[in-house]
Parts: sequence; C-alpha cells; structure tokens
Amino acid sequence: MILSFMKTTKIYSMPFGKIYQLYKNKITRRHIDPTELDAALSWLTGYSVQDIAAYAALDIDLEHFFS
Repeated sequence: MILSFMKTTKIYSMPFGKIYQLYKNKITRRHIDPTELDAALSWLTGYSVQDIAAYAALDIDLEHFFS
C-alpha cells in the first residue's frame, strides 16, 4: 500500500542527491553544521553517515532510498 502511494507522489521520483544537497545548502546558510543533517538522517533512516553520502552520490530517487 505504501509503495503505491510512493509511485503516485511526485516527490518520490526526485533524486535523493538533489534534495540532500538542497537541505545541506539551507542549513549551511543558517550556520548549522552539516554533520547535524547527517546525524538526523542517520537516526531517521538507520543508514550510516557513509551510506547516506554514497546514496547522495548515486542517481537514485527517494522511492529507492527509502525502500
């Protein structure tokens, strides 16, 4: 059921690397350390910081990032 919702929502087709970079730029402008973003994503997803960096470098969408 969740996967069918993911296929119909446009945000899940967006590349994870693009969204990750936008968030990183935003928190940098607000003088927040980017490692805090990595720590929060690691806590939320269960991925290591190295895994998150690897997924950001790959061309995968959010659907595959969360699956």
